Amino acid sequence: MTRMSNNLLLGLSLLLTVCDRGQSQEENPSPSTNATYVLRESELNSKIFAIKYDLDVNGQVEERVPNNETRKFEIKSDAHLKFSDRHLPSAGRNESALRAIRYFDQHQTNVTIGERKSELLLPKQNRLFVVEGRNYELIYYPPSVLLSAQVLEQLRIPFDSLASLGLLPQTAVKQGDTWKPDTWALQLLTGVEAVLKHECICTLSKVDGNVAFVTFEGNVSGGRFGGSTVVKFRGQYEFDLDKKYLRDLTVAQNEQSSISPVSPGLDVAANIHFTRTPQSSHPQLTDKLTSSIPLDPDPIRLLLSYSSPWQARLLHTRNWHVIPGKYVLLRLMDNGSLITQGTMMGLPKDQPGKHVPEEQFQKDIVRSLGDKLTKVVSAEEIETDDGRFLYRVVATGNSNGREMHWIYYLCTDPDGRQVSFVFSTETELLETLNERDIDLIRTIEWPKATSSDK
Repeated sequence: MTRMSNNLLLGLSLLLTVCDRGQSQEENPSPSTNATYVLRESELNSKIFAIKYDLDVNGQVEERVPNNETRKFEIKSDAHLKFSDRHLPSAGRNESALRAIRYFDQHQTNVTIGERKSELLLPKQNRLFVVEGRNYELIYYPPSVLLSAQVLEQLRIPFDSLASLGLLPQTAVKQGDTWKPDTWALQLLTGVEAVLKHECICTLSKVDGNVAFVTFEGNVSGGRFGGSTVVKFRGQYEFDLDKKYLRDLTVAQNEQSSISPVSPGLDVAANIHFTRTPQSSHPQLTDKLTSSIPLDPDPIRLLLSYSSPWQARLLHTRNWHVIPGKYVLLRLMDNGSLITQGTMMGLPKDQPGKHVPEEQFQKDIVRSLGDKLTKVVSAEEIETDDGRFLYRVVATGNSNGREMHWIYYLCTDPDGRQVSFVFSTETELLETLNERDIDLIRTIEWPKATSSDK
């Protein structure tokens, strides 16, 4: 259930070319039929905004159960966020121009699925993030530590205030004018990864004093996490013509998504509202911090960390999706396709320097595969330099008429703590897998054991 509640915000999860064209009376004169208006946030770098964001969701969530059947639950969720963004220098055009360092003062989500209620709070030690447009999505990463997969699931929101800047027009407009945001902007706003069809029309509906009112309506259909998705939305935003910033946005969104390998199906309606208010400073968003953020982050900053119930920790790329449970599932997605599914299991702690014997590990594999097994192809120890024991066994066979490879790992800490993995991959996908299972296993480590662990 927890996975489903987190995925709600995931499933519901710009063109701003920063330039200084200045402001004059000719750009934003008194309202008239022929007056033109520039709705652009110029000189965005280093500006700070306080954002209050509220999200209410109602609908149904659908999950797959054994025997390929499904079940549905009523779902209700509300999120209340307060955060501040200090904008960073542009890293390029389109979504790459959208960059900020963000600090959350409040991040609370209340979720009810069926009869179960839960409250999700952002940990106090995870409040500071870099947020930037990259490869048609908004990515989060902490500036100095690694982000966990569990926390990431709480951060993605539909119509993020940073992504919403993509709704601004590229040229000066008059009352009644319309324009179409670019595809990448709609991807950032809705979270649709692979867009098959989209349409969005923005209209400068009226100007009242120093405020321009823009209505927008659209839909985006395509794929996300290997499932199909249709998102429809209608809303309005307000742009302050004197101070040159988007100050308020309200949108109603409907989403229908099919069950995917890593997320449940959704049929939900969401109401979103946020306000942005300029700030002169923020105690967490200092000049020193801002200057320390590179245009291109170290790739390790983009890795996610996962701490298992058996104390073993992993680092993984964002293509891996972790699904906790009695056994932890690790599913690798690539361009919307499931490449492999891994299962992580805890094993009894052994004596220091000991582990499950290799021969026994292989016998257990043969027994578990049964008639599906054709042969054990290889068995080898993976070299380490810190005393960890990593052992890999590859087996081939047939399952439901498909040629399969099963890749098993036995991983043991010098103090005797150990876990095992099995990755199931169709043989034709081995080249796409490209040994990313080994890359994942090499990162495994155990924190120093406490007295209660011994």
